[in-house]
Amino acid sequence: MDSKTVKQLLESLSRSFENGDMFALDEPLAKLAGVSAEFSAELSKHDTTALITLRDRSYGRLLTFKGGVVTGTNGTGKSGEIEMVFEDEALARKVLSGLLSGKMDAYVAALKNGS
Repeated sequence: MDSKTVKQLLESLSRSFENGDMFALDEPLAKLAGVSAEFSAELSKHDTTALITLRDRSYGRLLTFKGGVVTGTNGTGKSGEIEMVFEDEALARKVLSGLLSGKMDAYVAALKNGS
């Protein structure tokens, strides 16, 4: 993936965080699929649901991946085939930003020790 696409994805993610839509990853992922044929092809291989939530369940979002399309709905009373549960918003921002920007060291460290 080229650096321009990555930059656009991170800017979109940042806007989501600033607007209070911390887990609204469906929009930037859908945009990425629209500009990257490689990502779109990979996305179409997987049909699943992923719940991203805070441990206290004060906020969450269910992402649905189906037929190469990503959609999302707010809610913490839902469950997904995959669940990403974060202790707090700060950790969620660090992990998701690092993961999407390719900074796997921050992602792996957060997974290992929750910080």
